[in-house]
Amino acid sequence: MADAIDASEHASSEAKAAVELADEAERLARTAKSDADAANMEAAKALAAAAKAAGFAHVTAQAAVDAGSAAVQVAKPANDAVELGSPYVDTDSAAGLVVLTGQASKSITEQQKTVADAHAENA
Repeated sequence: MADAIDASEHASSEAKAAVELADEAERLARTAKSDADAANMEAAKALAAAAKAAGFAHVTAQAAVDAGSAAVQVAKPANDAVELGSPYVDTDSAAGLVVLTGQASKSITEQQKTVADAHAENA
């Protein structure tokens, strides 16, 4: 009978240890779920931020392309000014000024187009 009592006490002790371990496992599971929920919320925030950044990049690229197109449009009248004024440079000082202005405009336009193209490519 003493063996039965010892076995019962041992079983009771083991059951108590099992309950304590189960309680600890439940606490750890709640902590893990809480951490997983927080990670899920952060992932959703990161996804939203990535979508917003992609939108900004698209708008930036479009603006850079538009700036490049605008630079090309400025180059056309500058070319016309140089072409139309060049024959009269030696006889008309205003023609010389028109040609110089057209050449300067072309130079600035080319620089702006280069910068716009670089921004479009980087965006």
